[in-house]
Amino acid sequence: MEISLKETGSGRISLEVGEWRRRTLDMSPALRRIAEHLRKEAQEAFDSSGANLPARWRPLKPRTIARKADAGDDRRVLVRRGDLMRSLTDEHDARHIEKVTPGELYFGTRSPVARLSRAQGRNPVQRPRDTRPIMDILAAHISGRL
Repeated sequence: MEISLKETGSGRISLEVGEWRRRTLDMSPALRRIAEHLRKEAQEAFDSSGANLPARWRPLKPRTIARKADAGDDRRVLVRRGDLMRSLTDEHDARHIEKVTPGELYFGTRSPVARLSRAQGRNPVQRPRDTRPIMDILAAHISGRL
């Protein structure tokens, strides 16, 4: 985020800084938008085998692909019945974690499959590779454009 000041009178600068400070005391509007962004990023991760994440998910082995095909399961990495995916992409799912306070966002899953997936080299909960949209949301909130 870049902050620039243009002097139009000391009262104007003081007012703008005061508004920025006030908006930083309650970041919840921006954090709710960030949570929405993270749900979309999680969906993209499931659709692309984690290509949008810093650590792409390890590909499935040929025998796993064959087993999933025989069973009629979803062939995507980390998707069998979709429970783990829904726990990260559906804010109403019972295992979805999304808590917004004025200064914090808690986001994740209570799904036990997530822990197992991490142990297998496929971490379903990672920060997005491109964090610029998150920074843009924060900057828009602080500057009053949100």
